Order: sequence, then structure tokens, then C-alpha cells
Amino acid sequence: MQNPTQNARYSRQTILPSIGEAGQKKLANSSVWLVGEGSVLEAALIALASSGLSQILVSSVFRFDESLWKGRFADSEISFLPLDTIQIPPVSLVLVLTSVDKMRKRLNRELRGKGLPTVFGWNAGSGIGLFFSQYKNHDKKCPCFECFEILNPKAFNEGVPEVLRFLGAAGASETLLWLITGKTEIENQVWIQSLDSGQSFYHPVSASFKCPAFLLEKGATVTP
Repeated sequence: MQNPTQNARYSRQTILPSIGEAGQKKLANSSVWLVGEGSVLEAALIALASSGLSQILVSSVFRFDESLWKGRFADSEISFLPLDTIQIPPVSLVLVLTSVDKMRKRLNRELRGKGLPTVFGWNAGSGIGLFFSQYKNHDKKCPCFECFEILNPKAFNEGVPEVLRFLGAAGASETLLWLITGKTEIENQVWIQSLDSGQSFYHPVSASFKCPAFLLEKGATVTP
């Protein structure tokens, strides 16, 4: 429950019909696990913490100065979770923005077993890509992130800082939208946004028998 000071702090959000007081209360009772690195991680963290989330767990793939963030935001408890041994925390949603392919795969495979709502974000060509899954559609726990990746390996690339900051903000925006409404247009489909041409499109993702996560779950051998 928010106090009068918090109500005043987020008054610009609550006047928006898409958020309102009910939406702000949902944010105040929600938690997110954020995984990434560098400018994409910082952009997402600022956007999430500024919204009034109750708790944000942060895992950085590379070195990250934790001291700069603790106590910086009045209402969001920011704590840090090492990635050396993944222990999936009990959060409302997971936001994965790392560009490290091995870590994305590792997280996807762990999250499939937990059934946690997850947003994946990455650099795609001259723009960004986002994908959402709850891993609960049927017993196969697919489509998942690797269902798309295995069939579209060229859809991923390194991004410049400006694009990475945009990706962080876009991933955070999609996260907040789902926390407030419980809905998203990118469930089980990829949204690609080109920053050069301004074009955007949706790419439906279906469960793939080639999905490495699914094959591993069935005991098959998968090459790295």
C-alpha cells in the first residue's frame, strides 16, 4: 500500500488511463529479475525503478558497480543476484537483456522448468527484438526463446550504446505493461523494430521439434 508521499511521487503515472491508481498499486506489489549488462541494463533498471516497483533483483553478466544503485530510488528495493549459480528467484516476471548467447540459452532452459513469465530482448539488425513467453501453453513448454533462435540465428547482433539504451527502455516498458494488465501483444511472437527504416513487424513463434531446450529435456544430445 502506498503512502501519501508515494502517491504524489507517481501522480504523473496514475493520471494516465492505462495505469491509474489500480495499475500503480500492482506495480508497488510486483517484483522483477533483470539480467543484462552495460548500458542496456542501466537503461532498463532506471525505467523499472522509476516506476515504483517494490523489488528489482539485478544480475549483471559482466562487472557492475552495485554501490551506485543501492538507495538511489526511494521505493524500489534493488538487490543483486550473482549468476555463477542460477537460483530462480520468486518474482513476478523476468527480463532478460543480455547479449551473451550462452547465458540467454541457460536462462531459457532454467525458466522453462519454472513457468515464469519472461521477456527476452536483443539487438536485431539495425534495431531491436522482443519476445515474451509464460512457458505454460502446453506440456512441451514451447514455444520458447530457443524455438525462435534455432530457426533465425542471424536475427542477433551486437548493438551500439544508443540502440542498447533504447532496447533497455523498450524491454522495461513491455515488462511494466504486462505487470499492469497481465497481457502483451508479443506473447509467443517476436516483435522486430528497425531504427533505420522505422518499420516494425511481428513474427509468430511456434513450438519447434529442433528446439535445443526441448531436445535436452527429452534426453537428446545437443551440440553447443
